[in-house]
Amino acid sequence: MRHSSNTKLFRKPYPETASGNTDVVAELALGWYSLDKDGNLLTKSQTGWQRPDGWEKVLEAAKEYNLKTEMVVHLTDGDGTISSLITNEAAMTRAINGIMGEARLYQGLNLDFEGLGYRDDGEQLKVVQGAFTRFVLLLAEQVKAANLTLTLTLHTPNSAYRGYDYRVLGELADRIIIMAYELRF
Repeated sequence: MRHSSNTKLFRKPYPETASGNTDVVAELALGWYSLDKDGNLLTKSQTGWQRPDGWEKVLEAAKEYNLKTEMVVHLTDGDGTISSLITNEAAMTRAINGIMGEARLYQGLNLDFEGLGYRDDGEQLKVVQGAFTRFVLLLAEQVKAANLTLTLTLHTPNSAYRGYDYRVLGELADRIIIMAYELRF
């Protein structure tokens, strides 16, 4: 949670809290995590996502104000990180174990894996889609066993990032959030 987000939600500077706008918010998606290509869970990513000092107080405040929390794991494939991760069994196992070790602090998990399949087509695209789906399947099994929810944040189906099998992923996840941005002409 950024300092400005904290102020907008709780109407207090981070890490202070008050009821503020908690009556109009039901859930916090806390983007504090990332992964590297070897599957190590990171609390500071190259894209700027990081877990802030005092993060425990955010979880305490969420509980106090009856706000559900989701652990967001953000990762981009611009440098091939996701592609490397999902095609390496040891890295996938390490990632799933790391994610699940932290996910138990939350009520849900949100995978925000962006940019998959941008340069792929034909058979290679099917391989990428299959590998990502398999990663989500393995993770979903553990998420469900831990009684957590699974959200996937994905590009629109008509985007340049075609590395997602929306039909199968929709069956595995509790919900999918489609990243749709306003277009200006």
